Amino acid sequence: MLRLIRTHFASFAAIILLIAALGGIVYSYKQSMKELKEIDILKQSGAAPSALLEVTDFDWGEIGLDKVVSQDFVIKNPSSNPLTIKEIATSCGCTTAVLALNGIEAELPAKMPAGSEGIIHVEFDPALHEARGDTKRAVRIETNDPNNPFLVINLRAYVR
Repeated sequence: MLRLIRTHFASFAAIILLIAALGGIVYSYKQSMKELKEIDILKQSGAAPSALLEVTDFDWGEIGLDKVVSQDFVIKNPSSNPLTIKEIATSCGCTTAVLALNGIEAELPAKMPAGSEGIIHVEFDPALHEARGDTKRAVRIETNDPNNPFLVINLRAYVR
């Protein structure tokens, strides 16, 4: 028996890894289906959280290469249920975005109570990648709003 195991160890290991991978896929699928059902129930009940950005496009105008610029964007939860901000991502390392709730930087994922608002503080440093001319960046906000799971803030500057 030991000789059989030694001879076919790689095959046994591959089978075990395959079984583990299939288990992970099945688990992920079940979780996704559960989340989709929960979203559908929320949509049908009218109790879904809601995410709203006051501004989705912003232009800093003409700036120097050595000028770090920033802007605050208001995100609101006008619904009667908590809104979860799952993730905030930027399109480039020269741009950063941070969520603040009640004036305090929030760790993500973060829950926004019903009827509340937060601030997304965005900074753009053109010198980081020596951006020149017409420059476009974006901030993507992932939420649990089933009607608006992703919000985008489009940013622009002309770097001289």
